[in-house]
Amino acid sequence: MAHDPIDTLGKATRHNMLVKAECSCGNVRYCRSADLIMVYGGGADPLKLKFDCSR
Repeated sequence: MAHDPIDTLGKATRHNMLVKAECSCGNVRYCRSADLIMVYGGGADPLKLKFDCSR
């Protein structure tokens, strides 16, 4: 039984997932996919989102 990959924020939100953003300096943040979908839309690829580090 094969599963489809979770490649959009819409699919991640259906599974109530968190998105982990990690900076090269080691700063890590977790965001709810439901919050990100309000900003980026349901078709956005979670691997291509841009996050700014505050350090």
